[in-house]
Amino acid sequence: MRRVIGRCAALLGLSLGLALLTACGFQLQGSRDLPYALQRVFIDSDSAYTVDDPPVAVALGARLRRQGATVTGDRGRAHSVLVITEVEERSEVLSIDQQGRAIEFDVIVSATYLLRSNAGEILVKPETLTARRALSFPSEQILPKEAEEARLREFLQGELAELILLQLQARLDAYQAPEQPAPSS
Repeated sequence: MRRVIGRCAALLGLSLGLALLTACGFQLQGSRDLPYALQRVFIDSDSAYTVDDPPVAVALGARLRRQGATVTGDRGRAHSVLVITEVEERSEVLSIDQQGRAIEFDVIVSATYLLRSNAGEILVKPETLTARRALSFPSEQILPKEAEEARLREFLQGELAELILLQLQARLDAYQAPEQPAPSS
């Protein structure tokens, strides 16, 4: 009998906890509906001198798909065009050892983005976001440092994509879908 009462109390406590979380507006990441402008999007990256899209644009496309958006290759079928420009990766030395070799530096990735409606109206004005992390290593470990820096750059590209998506969602909350004509009967 005590077991049954204990299980009921645990279940009641869990239910109450979940009810409180949803009552305060808590939502799991990715569980929010996308704004109309992001439900069908064309991603355009203006990256001079490169063949492939920048990793931040690829990561943005993956995150949008994961949230239920259609990332289309046809600009005419999209509700909006997300333009990624000025993607920059750089490193800044933070400290050096006694021989003058860098042992700690910042890895910095930044990108500028803007969002236009399919009709050309600017929905989100150009904004630049930056992600950065410090990387330290013994100066004699060159090869492991380069591999670690490459992983960090990839992580920062993904983080930057997540930041851009959060900014877009916040700015588009006020943007409503255009009125659709009522089907004729």
